[in-house]
Amino acid sequence: MDFTIYDSSEKIIRVGSTSKKSIDVQALAGENILKGTCVDAKTHKIVNGEAVLLTKNELNKKIFNDREHHIPKIDMGGSNDGINAQINNFFAGHLPDLETWKKENYAKLREQAYPDFLEYIDAQVKIHSGNTALILEGQRQESAYFQACMDVKTRFPKAGKND
Repeated sequence: MDFTIYDSSEKIIRVGSTSKKSIDVQALAGENILKGTCVDAKTHKIVNGEAVLLTKNELNKKIFNDREHHIPKIDMGGSNDGINAQINNFFAGHLPDLETWKKENYAKLREQAYPDFLEYIDAQVKIHSGNTALILEGQRQESAYFQACMDVKTRFPKAGKND
């Protein structure tokens, strides 16, 4: 038998299925059980002890809130407008202020945008190789790596801070 467990504020806690014999022991102290129904908390809510679908607005808000603490995988090779469009698409257009969000999440954006640190390590190996041609190549590679890092810092600045 399917069941949905919810608390006194009618928040869905868990769902599952068990035998009819075991159904009454599924709810713990302070919990309520809706028997015969196994609903998804992503699409439903409990109202007056009954499972109902979220409205479109509630669903969009829930999607936004779930995503608010995450960051989409972004193609950082694109233009700033392209990056902004990717972020807006991820939040389904519900992001109140894109620039504020970007400043609050600059570290996550930088993490995706920074060049691969293995490029820096490779440059160091070349610089310390003892081979003149490799040393020069390593120095150019290191310089390009540092410039790429500075470009990322410029593209995604900290809010009100120098770095």
